Amino acid sequence: MKTMIITLLFGLFICLHDAGHCQQSTTSIEKQSLQMIIQPDKHLMKIENTLSLNSAEKTRAFSFLINKNATISKIVWKDKNLKFQLLPDFDLKKYFNDSDSSLYQEYKQAGELSLSFDKPFQKGQITITYSLTASDSVDKAAFSREYKAYEVNGFIGKEGIFLSPAYFWYPTIPDELSHFDITVTTPESLMVLTEGDLTENKIENGQRKTGWSINYPASGLNLVGSHYTIGEKKYREVSVYTYFFPESQELAESYLTACQRYLEMYESLIGSYPFSKFAVVENFFPTGYGMPSYTLLGSQVIRLPFIIHTSLGHEVAHNWWGNSVYIDYDSGNWCEGLTTYYADHYYKQNKSPEEARDYRRDLNRDFTVYVKENKDFPLSKFKERTESASRAVGYGKSAMVFHQLKQVIGDSLFFKSFQKFYQDFKFKEASWDDIKNTVAQVCQQDLSWFFEQWIGRKGAPEIELNSVLLQNNKLSFTLRQNQPEVYRLFVPVEVTLQDDSSYATYLWLEKSEQNFSLDMDSQPKQLSIDPNFDLFRKLTRAEIPPSLAEIFAQPEAWIILPDNCETGKLETYQQLARMMSEGEEQLTIHQVKEVSEADLENRSFYLLGNPKENSLYKKLTFESEKEFSLQDQLAYLNGKPTPGIEEVVVWVTRRPDSENNICMIMLGENNKIGRVGSLLSHYGKYSYLVFSDGKNVVKGNYSGIKSPLSYSFIKELIIR
Repeated sequence: MKTMIITLLFGLFICLHDAGHCQQSTTSIEKQSLQMIIQPDKHLMKIENTLSLNSAEKTRAFSFLINKNATISKIVWKDKNLKFQLLPDFDLKKYFNDSDSSLYQEYKQAGELSLSFDKPFQKGQITITYSLTASDSVDKAAFSREYKAYEVNGFIGKEGIFLSPAYFWYPTIPDELSHFDITVTTPESLMVLTEGDLTENKIENGQRKTGWSINYPASGLNLVGSHYTIGEKKYREVSVYTYFFPESQELAESYLTACQRYLEMYESLIGSYPFSKFAVVENFFPTGYGMPSYTLLGSQVIRLPFIIHTSLGHEVAHNWWGNSVYIDYDSGNWCEGLTTYYADHYYKQNKSPEEARDYRRDLNRDFTVYVKENKDFPLSKFKERTESASRAVGYGKSAMVFHQLKQVIGDSLFFKSFQKFYQDFKFKEASWDDIKNTVAQVCQQDLSWFFEQWIGRKGAPEIELNSVLLQNNKLSFTLRQNQPEVYRLFVPVEVTLQDDSSYATYLWLEKSEQNFSLDMDSQPKQLSIDPNFDLFRKLTRAEIPPSLAEIFAQPEAWIILPDNCETGKLETYQQLARMMSEGEEQLTIHQVKEVSEADLENRSFYLLGNPKENSLYKKLTFESEKEFSLQDQLAYLNGKPTPGIEEVVVWVTRRPDSENNICMIMLGENNKIGRVGSLLSHYGKYSYLVFSDGKNVVKGNYSGIKSPLSYSFIKELIIR
């Protein structure tokens, strides 16, 4: 049940997966051949499914999982009806080695179907006839960038069809790969799509019959459908499609062209595309899902202008990582970090070194601000993203591990290693150990130490620069690791010279404290340790400009309502406050009259309303920022009023007397505040935002951040 990769906006992904590796079953389902009739008006599917079974030894009994609400009409073997029993309540632990019962939530819709044979069975076919309704609420479907939101698993209706493996609409043995053939009969206007190759598409008597064949070992089967107009192009032998609603056809050409470009890019980076098609499919409720050979995007999502340049490519990359090389969850989910590195980071790198540097800084920042001690865990334990901390580990830390691996072995060997990894494990499960062994084979070196410290250990290095000394053209300094366990680190070092040229090298830091020296040919101006954030490490406060992400990560922050605004606008602020307090952190809402300055000395908080609306504003002092400031009710950027009519202003800053705490100030027009508030999670990296005419017109971070891992020789030269 692990075939659907769920994409969040901005290139963030989670996976539906098995809750742990299953106990070895003696009988396997090698192939399923489904004949399916869909009746949208009744939310109903009727299925006749022929299973090709193979048992390691002769048996008289067999069980598997299927939706506990399925109505089983009969099960036939060699023209004889078999005895069976569908148990809605059963012991799921017998299917898994993993004893963590919290992981079994994904199986809440499963029942256990047990059947018995009247004589020993080892290999053959049985046919199951059953029906099942699917009517999950699509109105609740939503995205969250930070935590796992409500997900639809099964729906059939006039709007369309969505059936995921998590709905257990076909027989399932956890962690097993199978082949599938499926023929679906629907009303004429309803087109269905799944993995694999299209084998049939004909219309008779107002009914459409569509056939698909999955002729490779698949980890599950999704079925989607709606009322589409199809666009098509070719990339070599691959058919590229858009399944869009008629009103979205103007977007088809740009999506088709972008898909061709991504396929070409990833074939050159990784290897031949593993499927015969790739389709971008529009959905009738909000989604951003990636299945083998297609992606399912909600109508609002496909209209976002950045999707083609970011998330779409991420979806295409997942067809190599996750949707054809499968994840062995026993050793941890490597797929999200590798896809993030091959997609999000790779796109930034292609734009400019500066954008790639900033992206890596943001990954380190997210780990630093979100992953508290009680939320940390090693990558070997990562299964899926559930909230901000697990995302920062399973996506961010993992992507940085792959970046460091490339730094250590070099670009050429890195890409050769993952080309081999893809060839060796296509349509197979792969683990972190398989990655380690493949890299070792290609590089001809033992990298066990690298994977042991980055995959098996939680936490991150904390580096300190000390004792910088320049004497007779010899530059010496000390690097210290402040975390409990010492890492072996390949540390980038850059020295800027007086003529603004630079000298760059790497040094191995393998002790808790280590001295280094460099012979310089000319006078240095600045020493910088890891200036481009190539290391995965915890950042110091000085390296992190105040940002929305940082305040979102603050536990028990206060939300302070305005005390001097009209009733209608106060209600809008109250609605915003309630929405903000529903997140993963425990935020509480307070009135100004309940709050003293002493209450805020050691607390992060959200201040709602402009200076006239919230009297607390004038009682507090905030750090003065050159780039962005509030004066009266206006926002100023570099000393000048921001462009356009300010509808909503968001400003994150620290207080001079409390640098470990952070505050966010939000003010705006009554009818705009709520909508902007719902979008703020997508702007987590920024320090300030201005919205005008419904659009974001100003966004940025404070510059002038000084890293304690840099040392300037300018003052020393002046003194001399």
